[in-house]
Amino acid sequence: MSSAYKICASCGASSCNYAPQQDTFGTVSHESSFSLALFMNGLNELDMKIKCPQCGHRMFYYPVTWMAEPVHHD
Repeated sequence: MSSAYKICASCGASSCNYAPQQDTFGTVSHESSFSLALFMNGLNELDMKIKCPQCGHRMFYYPVTWMAEPVHHD
């Protein structure tokens, strides 16, 4: 198994349960996932809001790093 670096999305409305921790993008490193999440959230500031398909509120993006457990061979 290998490690994975992802961007996840969730709806900003507390009453909406759309896409809790849904994997949106795969990236090559923690740095690239962090940068892409900042960029995607920055689009919201430019009035290019990415809206939740369920309720229409703003979507938020955040980086996630999943570290694979080491494989030990006996």
